[in-house]
Amino acid sequence: MNITGLRIFITSGHAIFTVKSLKSGSHMTFKVDDVKGSDDTRYFVSVLTGPDNTRDYTYAGLMFLNKVTGDLSFGVTKKSGFTQTSPQVLAFRWLVASMNREVSVEGKAEIDHVGKCGRCGRALTHPESLKTGLGPECATKV
Repeated sequence: MNITGLRIFITSGHAIFTVKSLKSGSHMTFKVDDVKGSDDTRYFVSVLTGPDNTRDYTYAGLMFLNKVTGDLSFGVTKKSGFTQTSPQVLAFRWLVASMNREVSVEGKAEIDHVGKCGRCGRALTHPESLKTGLGPECATKV
């Protein structure tokens, strides 16, 4: 997935994906959900922290989309389960910065979606959808 496709996927509304560092081999799974009623400009970011990969997510912070500049920003809030210097927060900030600068993460990290559409959550089966993380119908709506 190229950096533009990654940005579209992550801001599609219900994205779940794993980022694996090619340097350390460590990985983290993130869930990014749009905030209802926010006109697609605010997103809750959570990190998988337990063994149940459907429910064991801890809230990390808010991601914002500036509709004028197109830039994304991410920050922890009072309810965040992480600090500003937590590895999870630093990793997500790096990803946001890469998307803002349109710098490829290739060679630094592997990013994989979980096989479900990032917008509606349905299972992906079409070969192109498996590449983009969005079903054919949902891809026309983002």
